Amino acid sequence: MIKKNKWIILIILAVFVFIGTYFLYYYYPRKIAFEFVKEIPKPNENYDNSQWFSYHYIQNEERLIYCLIDYYKHRDPPQQGYDSTFAHNVGKTFDYEHYDYIMVYQKQLKDLTYSPYLAKKEDLMGYLSEKPLIPTFDTVITDKVYIYRIKKNNEYRAPGP
Repeated sequence: MIKKNKWIILIILAVFVFIGTYFLYYYYPRKIAFEFVKEIPKPNENYDNSQWFSYHYIQNEERLIYCLIDYYKHRDPPQQGYDSTFAHNVGKTFDYEHYDYIMVYQKQLKDLTYSPYLAKKEDLMGYLSEKPLIPTFDTVITDKVYIYRIKKNNEYRAPGP
């Protein structure tokens, strides 16, 4: 009788440990380490993207050139982006083999976190295999564009609309 009760208690304990571990995995946000790399002026005086809740995730120089030049042409109304020479000079200093880059407009980045719960709550593109990194920004609005780097691992992306 005592042996049977020990097994029942062990099974109940194992179920509680499993459920606790699952909730910890699902809800606990993991912080992703990042480093500040560069600060550049905004593309023009009239440009304001301070209300944007996300960032550009840059894996290669082609994507950087898009974010610095072509992105502005597709806005409504179209705007003037950076000069192509300036954009290429910014891109020359980056190490795309070992790092991915995050470009943030007019706010400094405080935290990058990930958890399945945050991904479900903050991201509307759950069908993609990469994990969305949820940003936390400083509240001060500046007139700069900030670029940060994270270690390359092909697992992350910016959260989607």
